[in-house]
Amino acid sequence: MRPTKGQKQIGIENGWDIFEVGHGYGFFVNDENGLLCCQKIDDMGTFESDWGAIRQAKKDGFKIIDIPKKLAKEYDLYGVMDNAKNREILKHEYGIEL
Repeated sequence: MRPTKGQKQIGIENGWDIFEVGHGYGFFVNDENGLLCCQKIDDMGTFESDWGAIRQAKKDGFKIIDIPKKLAKEYDLYGVMDNAKNREILKHEYGIEL
């Protein structure tokens, strides 16, 4: 799923960068834990939920860490990009080794 022309215009007007405008989602650092996570751009309205954005990011080739559902729900760990820094944070902060 890609943003419509109107959704892209909203993204441009609201100052989102070219990647985010073209995709309707982005990767942002979580203020609470420092993890880089995929999230929908709310004001563009391309996706109804972050889950839709995460599914699209996977289709686009981004690697998202599959965290055990119980832990993901308990700690609100969704859409975590697979990279060395995120794996280190998950290991040290949550005891999740991948």
